[in-house]
Amino acid sequence: MQVVLKSFDHQPKSLRADTNAVLQAQGLTRLMGGAEAIRDAVRDHSIILAAHGPYTAAGVGAVLGCDVQCINQDFSSFAGLVTALEHAFAS
Repeated sequence: MQVVLKSFDHQPKSLRADTNAVLQAQGLTRLMGGAEAIRDAVRDHSIILAAHGPYTAAGVGAVLGCDVQCINQDFSSFAGLVTALEHAFAS
């Protein structure tokens, strides 16, 4: 799926992404007071951002303005995401 996002700077960004995850990230961004507030929270509280796959990570990363560090490589189930999170917390 190709989606065009309008970021808070109102610049269109075209990418292939999970639309539902992108919409959730946009809502979170508004709720938290902007992408900078989310980036600060991720940095200040050692939050690990995780996604079910690379398209979701790309869409969410574009909205939040920061990299999603933990990406599921096993798309057959969310068990792969749990495994990726286990590795991220262990490192």
